[in-house]
Amino acid sequence: MSDYQKFLAELQACDNQDKRERLSLDFSLARLPEQIQAAVQAAAVPRFFDRAFLNALLNQPFDEEQFAALIGFSYIEPYPGEGRFNVHERSRKLLQEKLWQEEETLYREISSRAFVYCEKQDQDDTTWRIETVYHQLIAEPEKGVGNLNNTCVDWLNPPHFAYDKAESLLQAAHEHQEMNRLTEKVTCYLLLNQAKVDIRYERNREAKEALQKIRLASIQDDHYLKREGLLSLGRVHFYLSEFNDAQQSYDEAMPLCRESKDRLYKAKYLQNLGDLHLRLFDFKKARRYYDKSLPLFNRIQLEQAHCLHGIGEVLLHLSKFKKSRSYFRSALKLYQKIGERMSEAHCILSLGKAHLACSELPEAQRQLEEALQLYRKINHQRGEANCLQSFGDLSIKTDEFIAAKQYYDEALDLAEHIHCPEGVAECWEGFAKLHQAQDQLQQAEECWRKAAEMYRNLAMPLREKYCLEQLSGGNVDRNGL
Repeated sequence: MSDYQKFLAELQACDNQDKRERLSLDFSLARLPEQIQAAVQAAAVPRFFDRAFLNALLNQPFDEEQFAALIGFSYIEPYPGEGRFNVHERSRKLLQEKLWQEEETLYREISSRAFVYCEKQDQDDTTWRIETVYHQLIAEPEKGVGNLNNTCVDWLNPPHFAYDKAESLLQAAHEHQEMNRLTEKVTCYLLLNQAKVDIRYERNREAKEALQKIRLASIQDDHYLKREGLLSLGRVHFYLSEFNDAQQSYDEAMPLCRESKDRLYKAKYLQNLGDLHLRLFDFKKARRYYDKSLPLFNRIQLEQAHCLHGIGEVLLHLSKFKKSRSYFRSALKLYQKIGERMSEAHCILSLGKAHLACSELPEAQRQLEEALQLYRKINHQRGEANCLQSFGDLSIKTDEFIAAKQYYDEALDLAEHIHCPEGVAECWEGFAKLHQAQDQLQQAEECWRKAAEMYRNLAMPLREKYCLEQLSGGNVDRNGL
């Protein structure tokens, strides 16, 4: 029986599509000269290649004629960038699987050569920087995990805020994870940074899932990873309105933050507690935590701005409107200086609410329109829903009740779409105020009760109390300073 007949027989006997594709690829490669086989094998390791890159991976470099023949194969396709190519995704995966399973040492050798070559390229070029980290994770896992983490920290924070770049880097690293090529430590750092990116993009459920996987791993000796993981998990619980879980995560992080020589961690811990108690309407505690954290941030402008904004929110809830606007403006200047668009939108919305509370309606409308435009530009749906609620409040002030209902309806749909129960409860508060403004007291009572029930389920007793007090027309205890 000829090799071809043997191949056909194996192919006909195989009922697994993946195995059929692998048999076909193996048969195709076996008919090529050894040097070409080695080139195809090497070309599958990086995410892209050109002639110079490929030659750096091979013991016997290719000449122009050989390279032209290689890129003529059906499973080689153009890649963005002049003279660049890559192995087709499906074929590349099959080639990598075979090489990793049968010749892991050779795979690591090729990755090492790739890393050395990539490291010499322009690291300010995003493509080369990602490719460098991608290969270092296999060539030098201990150093590679540091490079991965430092690059993500660099891209996720000022002055870059390059969330898309961090996402691209992590997508590349996930290729290794899916093929079980990463150490446990590298996997944990990959999940941590993936969660941080998910948080930036409001993918909080995905972030929670990634962080909970880290907690199952053996990270007891890595205090940085455990501390960052717990603080991030607390933040995710906070965004998901899981406030008891958020408090628990922060409590677990507390000793790690306090023992750190970097006082930034203590500041972050205190600031997170400030945010948590602000959302729970515990304004006295929120102000105390913000006041403690603010001086610890020293010259870290982003975190200073967050604290100033938080204090402004406390003052706004306590009806100290002039003081609140002063804090909001100070925070806004810092956000605009460092280019943090999402927080800038939050701050503009807060200014709009402050002007609305003072019945300075034209200025309130201007601020709300600016915030809404920015939220939509950056696709921040929670912020957009909050903004629409404020437009509903504004419409009640101008007796435009039909418009108010439309705004609350739109905000409610959006809050339900993004699975934000707190936002839904706030919308029911809006409907209650709308019914009250129209002397529809029974409908208002139903809405206040619905909002109170949701806050009770969310373990937000002070917000529940606020809604219940509206039923009796009593004064609201704002937990003043």
